[in-house]
Amino acid sequence: MVTLGSLYEGSDFRAATLVILIGGVRLAQSSVLEASWSFSFGRPPTATITVTSPPPATAVPYARVQIDAGFNGLTARAFTGIVTDVDASEQDWKIECVGMSWPLDVHFRDVVITLANVTAQAAITQLLTDAGLTDFLVDMPAWTIGTVESHELSFQTYGEAINKVAEVDGGRWYELPTGTVRVEVRDPLPSFTVFRSYFAMSLAGPVESYPAGIASGRPRLR
Repeated sequence: MVTLGSLYEGSDFRAATLVILIGGVRLAQSSVLEASWSFSFGRPPTATITVTSPPPATAVPYARVQIDAGFNGLTARAFTGIVTDVDASEQDWKIECVGMSWPLDVHFRDVVITLANVTAQAAITQLLTDAGLTDFLVDMPAWTIGTVESHELSFQTYGEAINKVAEVDGGRWYELPTGTVRVEVRDPLPSFTVFRSYFAMSLAGPVESYPAGIASGRPRLR
């Protein structure tokens, strides 16, 4: 079965495929000059779509945006969010977008809540619900807040409040390309474990061999 991973790692000949839906309307790939997106821990992801022709009438603030990217017609979700702004210039149009976790970055005046005999998992789940999110997954170690005396949590954004609870055990929140928000313990950056390795396609010693699935070709990530 051909996958994006096998295309990236094993094929030297591939064509980019980009599918962008705004408000359910697909943008013509020929009109898209550039599409970029960025993800980070503790912040909603962002995306910018640059097109040569006027965007569809559905490209209005809060319209749903989906970006699928891949090779040779095979794609995977790269970004899910909403439109925040459409900016026209003499040469192109830029559509600015933010991820589905945007409510976690909305600023309020100081908000204070009281945590008494509640688990970190339950507290974070309630904060996500209070922010208006429905698509999330929380997986935190079992520990209880406010067992001896209640604790007052002060914050200006729900994302800040979640971080204050989660960071005690090394947890953090982030958003997946599908728009799902996850809160769990993650390795620090840089991590102590290897995520991917680089193979330069040159054997350094008599006992070294090519990685599985690679016999020749360009240097590549595994």
